[in-house]
Amino acid sequence: MTHDDTMPAGTPGLRARSWLGVHAPIQQAAVALLEEARVGPLGELDLGHVLLVTPGGRAGRRCLEALWSAAQADGRSLLPPRTVTPGNLEFALRGPIGRPLANPTEIRLAVIQSLREASEGVRSKLLGRASSGKELHAVADRLVAANRELAMAQRSWEQVAQAAEESGADGSRYLAVQAIIDNARDRLEAVGLLEPERLRTELLDTPPIDGSVVVLLGVVELPSRLRAAMAGIDTWPMIVAEPARGDAFDSWGALNIEAWPAAGPKVSADTIQVEDKPIDVAEAVVERLAEIAGDAPLDPDAVSVVLADESIAPVLDRELRATGCPVHLGPGRTVGGLAPCTELSTLAGYLREPSTDQLLAMFGLGAFVDALGVDAPSDEPSPRAALEAWRRVHHPRTLAEGWIGAADEQGIRRELAIARTVLHRVAPAVDTILAPLQGDSRELGAWMPEILGFLGRLHPVEDEHDPWLDPALECIQSAASELAGVASDFQPVVSAADAIEFLVAVAEREQVRLASPAHAIEVIGWLETPFDPTPEVVVVGFNDGAVPQSSGVDPLLPDRIRKALGLPNEESRTARDAWVLSTLADRRARFLVGRRDGRGEGLVPSRLLLQESGDELARRVLSLFEEQAPRVRAGGGDSKFTRPEPPQGPDAPPPPFKSVRVTAFRDYLKCPYGFWLRHILGLQPPDLLGTEFDARGFGNALHAVVERFAEIPGNDKLVDHEKIEDILHDELDRELEKLAGESPQLGMRLQRRILQRRLSMVAREQARESANGWRVHEVEYFLEKPLEIPGQEPIIVRGVVDRIERHETLGWRIIDFKTSDRGKSPDQAHHAPRSDEQWKDLQLPLYRHLLKEELTAIQDGEIHTGYFIVPSALSQIGIVMSDRIHKAHDEAIARAQQVVRDVRAGRFEPGAKAPSDDHPFAMIQRVCAIADEDSLGGEEDGGGDA
Repeated sequence: MTHDDTMPAGTPGLRARSWLGVHAPIQQAAVALLEEARVGPLGELDLGHVLLVTPGGRAGRRCLEALWSAAQADGRSLLPPRTVTPGNLEFALRGPIGRPLANPTEIRLAVIQSLREASEGVRSKLLGRASSGKELHAVADRLVAANRELAMAQRSWEQVAQAAEESGADGSRYLAVQAIIDNARDRLEAVGLLEPERLRTELLDTPPIDGSVVVLLGVVELPSRLRAAMAGIDTWPMIVAEPARGDAFDSWGALNIEAWPAAGPKVSADTIQVEDKPIDVAEAVVERLAEIAGDAPLDPDAVSVVLADESIAPVLDRELRATGCPVHLGPGRTVGGLAPCTELSTLAGYLREPSTDQLLAMFGLGAFVDALGVDAPSDEPSPRAALEAWRRVHHPRTLAEGWIGAADEQGIRRELAIARTVLHRVAPAVDTILAPLQGDSRELGAWMPEILGFLGRLHPVEDEHDPWLDPALECIQSAASELAGVASDFQPVVSAADAIEFLVAVAEREQVRLASPAHAIEVIGWLETPFDPTPEVVVVGFNDGAVPQSSGVDPLLPDRIRKALGLPNEESRTARDAWVLSTLADRRARFLVGRRDGRGEGLVPSRLLLQESGDELARRVLSLFEEQAPRVRAGGGDSKFTRPEPPQGPDAPPPPFKSVRVTAFRDYLKCPYGFWLRHILGLQPPDLLGTEFDARGFGNALHAVVERFAEIPGNDKLVDHEKIEDILHDELDRELEKLAGESPQLGMRLQRRILQRRLSMVAREQARESANGWRVHEVEYFLEKPLEIPGQEPIIVRGVVDRIERHETLGWRIIDFKTSDRGKSPDQAHHAPRSDEQWKDLQLPLYRHLLKEELTAIQDGEIHTGYFIVPSALSQIGIVMSDRIHKAHDEAIARAQQVVRDVRAGRFEPGAKAPSDDHPFAMIQRVCAIADEDSLGGEEDGGGDA
């Protein structure tokens, strides 16, 4: 450690800066502190007069550990220093407060009360359209946080208003904020509570504790109020940097913003690794740790994982634990991402608007279904599966009396009757468990016992499979106690749903942590990096927005105003993160950069990776932005959380494969592994009707209408398109009433008009084809015929042919209805002659092959295949016959036979394209990719399978 040669001028009490360097700064700080120690009456090393200020609690704990170790090595006992983070520095310097302080919840509720009672003009300036309890709480939380920032910088809202006016913006809204804050402060003081920011300011006028020495260990951000609090106090800055960077720090050890990131290091290209999604980044961490360990056990003192992007924490935690390697997630997890908050948010949605959609979400909570305690035969579907079966027939609706329908209704499918039976049994249990949360509005705190009672029913015992559950529940219980204890003056009268949203808003940002297991690999936060001693570092999620951290567009305090007032801003955060990066300069670091986040949205590499210039910068940009393929793998390293693999080897039993749906061939051609999941294991993603038609629902409705039209004798001879149009529109109304009831929602009514327009064009095409002599032979024809497999047993192929038509002289044609907006021709949908795998679908060739004998026995003639396409472009609606696949018919059948052989041989490798991010199979396959138009999961059009 080195020291500045001269004392800074004009700052009484401020010592010369000490430079700890970047190698073991904690140990060097401990040595310097022991030199500062007084010798107590019993010979102990006394540091009780020292106030050690560190950016985070972990750095303080590590310094205390280093002090204890050094004292023990010297055979001395130790009276340790007090440790504190900058946020509590003023209180630590001025001793006991002696006055009751308002807690954060009381402050937020006071601000909310002030907002609610403000004039309409003020409310519109600050809230916009925000009206719900959750939105109101978010606005209040933002005002409180901004007020804290201003107070730390010793700035006022009047100064913000002035800065806004100087930049050409409206400053009056900031004066309105000041009035809201002042009003809330007065409300708190009226019940004997002091607002903390006011007290911190008042403390500046009181003398500090005599004899204190303040040590600023690696504190590079010092707002104006903290500097004022230390004025005249013996203050010792210790800087985690080399002395050569002296101009990059001021006399307090804080960053000279203008010197960074120019003073920041350049990152070598060979230390950067770009991955696609969070799961790929997590597995890259596992691989890197395996490389570092080699053949020996991994030494936790040799490597640490730095979590630059904390949104990756859940998947990283899961992947590391799955390897069996002890891991300690130092930053912890936010409560909002854990099960109890998810359960409460789902409950609030149900209570606010009870509907089949919300009930389905409730049934998706395993703990809720278990808490219902409904005994059912083992062969009956679960409540969720029953409601999904109900929703395949009915569109969503509110839970009015009789919404389920009678289980013994005549003419309904057996699956629907069973589903209704299950729902009739479960519905009373749902009402019972939620009964305490029904009823009139009451004070916010009065709801807390009922909400905690709900969580208690969901989690009556500790869950050994989820170590995060108990800490999350404890945090929510603490937040509920805080809300219940708020003075009655600040208790809003709310519904249960609003109360739940208030509770979640208070608890969701809290961090919970687990105890560190023995010999665990530490996962630390980005800002803890300078104080970490390990020689190997793996930095996870080194992307812009994480490093430098971005708060996004701040409509309350935009960056130009922040900069003008000296508040934390984009430039200061970049400088801070450049300093953190500089502390890694001489360590072996690997920087993992993600291309997309967990939602599939694009990410940008950290700007700190772009410190090059000229040709080198161009090469760096090209390498960082090169598209990355998602990993297709069975799991990283020795992970137990692996992709399930089909049976392999000579002793593996052949898959059960006696019959197959005709559309399943498309699934195999797309992804053999996905075929195995769906058609061999029987995994089926939900296929539900929504409040509006999705692409499949749209196709199903149109199929049903044209099917019923063709079933009525004589309709296929009509040549008056207006009569056909009337029939189709009437059938459409009957179909929609069956699906959505007598009062469909707005979206459904709009889609009815769209369907009517398309059906009008279908009517014109139908009239033209009838006039040309084509007659309907079969509608929705159930096909179940054997496909010969040379050298093996035949396989039964099943399907539903939309329409078979006959012409007295032209022969037969097999027509499949397609409502996709893409309007692909059958040749385009089936065959891609310039691709490696030419065949994409075999549906029409198989129909033609399997029906040939049956049809030609009735009337000899050619059999043609085609699509009746009904896209959004009305001019494209019509019949399109196949040509290319018709000529390659024999090749198509040979390809189908080869698919059957491959399935029977157990060939189920993953396809070249992964399923889309939101597809249920994406997580099973442990890949995530951008959805493409042929992504696994079924076509847009209805019909096609038995």
